[in-house]
Amino acid sequence: MIKIKIYRFLSYLMIFSFLISACQRSGNENIDVDIFFGAETISGDGKDLFAENDSTIIFKGADFRTNSVKRSGNYSYITSPKNKFALGITIPGVKADNYVQISIWRKAINAKSLLIAGSTEPDAFYQSTSEAKVSENGWEQLELEFFIPPNYTDDELKIYVWNNSNDTIYFDDYSIRIKASKEYPVYNEQALYLETDTTEYLKLLDVRMRAFDIGILQTDDEDWVKGFVFGDGKMMKTKLRLKGDWLDHLYGDKWSFRLKLKSGNTWNRLRTFSLHNPKARNGADEWFLHKIAQSEGLLTTRYGFIPVYLNHKNLGMYAWEEHFTKQLVESQDKREGPIVRFFEDVYWDKVRGKKADIDSIEIPFFEAAVVKPFSTSKIVEDTATYHQFLIAQNLLQQYKLRTKTASEIFNIDALARYYALMDVFKGYHSIIWHNQRFYYNPVLCKLEPIVFDAYTELGFSQWIDRTFIGDITYHSVNLQNEPILMMRELFNDYEFVNTYITYLELYSSEGFLEKMTKDFGEEAMRYDSLIQMEFPELQFDIPRLYEHAISVRNDLASFKKSILERQMEDKKWKNVSKTTQTYTKGLDGYFAKNLVVAYKMKQTNDSILIKVVSYFPDPVLLLGVGNSNQKISEFLHPEPELDAYTYKNKVEYEFWIQYPALFLFIMVGEHNETVTSEIMQWPEPDAGLSPLQELMRNNNFPDEQLIERIHGNEIHVRKGKITIDHPVIIPQGYQLHIKAGTEIDL
Repeated sequence: MIKIKIYRFLSYLMIFSFLISACQRSGNENIDVDIFFGAETISGDGKDLFAENDSTIIFKGADFRTNSVKRSGNYSYITSPKNKFALGITIPGVKADNYVQISIWRKAINAKSLLIAGSTEPDAFYQSTSEAKVSENGWEQLELEFFIPPNYTDDELKIYVWNNSNDTIYFDDYSIRIKASKEYPVYNEQALYLETDTTEYLKLLDVRMRAFDIGILQTDDEDWVKGFVFGDGKMMKTKLRLKGDWLDHLYGDKWSFRLKLKSGNTWNRLRTFSLHNPKARNGADEWFLHKIAQSEGLLTTRYGFIPVYLNHKNLGMYAWEEHFTKQLVESQDKREGPIVRFFEDVYWDKVRGKKADIDSIEIPFFEAAVVKPFSTSKIVEDTATYHQFLIAQNLLQQYKLRTKTASEIFNIDALARYYALMDVFKGYHSIIWHNQRFYYNPVLCKLEPIVFDAYTELGFSQWIDRTFIGDITYHSVNLQNEPILMMRELFNDYEFVNTYITYLELYSSEGFLEKMTKDFGEEAMRYDSLIQMEFPELQFDIPRLYEHAISVRNDLASFKKSILERQMEDKKWKNVSKTTQTYTKGLDGYFAKNLVVAYKMKQTNDSILIKVVSYFPDPVLLLGVGNSNQKISEFLHPEPELDAYTYKNKVEYEFWIQYPALFLFIMVGEHNETVTSEIMQWPEPDAGLSPLQELMRNNNFPDEQLIERIHGNEIHVRKGKITIDHPVIIPQGYQLHIKAGTEIDL
């Protein structure tokens, strides 16, 4: 039976390889540039220099070669303010998706210089670096590695160095390699095979080209394509689309994907998951942090590495990651509950606007960011989870508006672990507002953070100007934007801060780091060795973690002291919004899609109340609603015109419709452009009290006569003799801890 299964699997794979063999668009398959220059070979007239491996490649300025300083051979090339632009070469025949590697070595007291590559057309394409990655004997190596973008219209590539200092800089061992595509290592590990037919593959290419044209990837439901996955010895139908926000997920042929397997199929016990370049999350570092988080009881996406083939082409090593489905929660022994986040598309609209050469775009992206659940349709259709989502939505809105304390909104133990872990392991990318994901725990009636997306290709970055996030030292009044104020407000809750300090101490301790290294270090190193076959510059470096942990330990004492002093006086940091803010006028219509928000507020027997909230800086006209984004099924008469949004002044309008609708049709100001906005199939959040918050308010919880402290979901009763002459309510999901010797007289 097993042999038959494997045979069928291989047969299907061979058939699909044949069917798609002609569907891939190719660039220049013939380009093969390999140039090495060390200033060693000079022309007969003494005017020019030749590449060592190709005498047809000429570099001007033989007068600037010198034998006074060299890295290898007998000569190097000298630059100064007199010849600050040097070693220029134009490579012909360069096409979209070609793979380029350039390196050069420099030496100077003040090595302020850049290695540059770009198109001959002004501002069309530009890559540069001034940061040396390797140094030896006073020499530093500059490297550029990139793919030519798919919308590249030039057929040449300029390469040169720029000495932008007032000093002399020497250059040597100049290497240029350009290939039609990148060759990836072949791994012995079991691979995952993705297959699409020609039509579906071309659709992926079109979505990718659209992303490069606007500067970021923005997807919708129409961008999914059909395909097959071959893995775990079986063939499975799937839907897939490109994923990732930035274009680093789409360069060359190593794209990132989101996959949804057809019902009844799973791969690695997952139905919905992502595949992305390991470099996008700094190699094995992301995996290591996920394992630590899971060992500490924090929710996190399952994560791993696997070689991937697309349409029988080897794409090297990928990272796979679980998506935000109920399996994420249930696999980590939590009761099913909705996962929510701030919908970030409006933020990426702002980024897209900047990419489009609009000098300065200001839109209320945070104010307009709605709270959305994952698996929206399933949430809305199920009465129990829909009710849970409405509670979760209000909790997240309380967080956004800063109307409740951290301990009222979140499972404090989980939140404190999360922030402490991100501090010690410098996973600051995870705490950016649009990267945060939260699970609503229906037992505790509170939100819990999910560890996710902690690193970028930049690796461990010091995203903050202090050793750890909680070390706030100033009031913020009319200074910072709303997402920063939202995070700062967490640290006005001393219950949270004290728990956070406890975990900072634990996670930065030598004992904890040694245990994590013992538990997960060997497997991380194994993954690291596989990743380095493709990305030798990535290195899983445990000593780096220890270095920052030492800094945390060194600064904790003074932080604890300052917190204790502030707590004694019950001082709070001021987090006051800006008093004024102006927004960009005359925006393109696509901004209205996410700046005009519609909600289904309630439904009676024969009609539905829709509420529209506009954050668009220009007037908008409401045309009607529809079940698709192609056709209006119910027009509004007369057509309401909503005023332009101004800072902190929501523009609202309500109307009744007769039939269910999924989209609102809008006409935008001076452009007379019609766009559609999704109608949220739930009421607008009002940041109202959760059932637990109401219970606590109505029943004086926690009862100070009985309860000494609350830690996470643990309630600790005061020790000694206690007389209770009134009702005491303990919320569902909490554990009651009573010390030996305690007497309670009821």
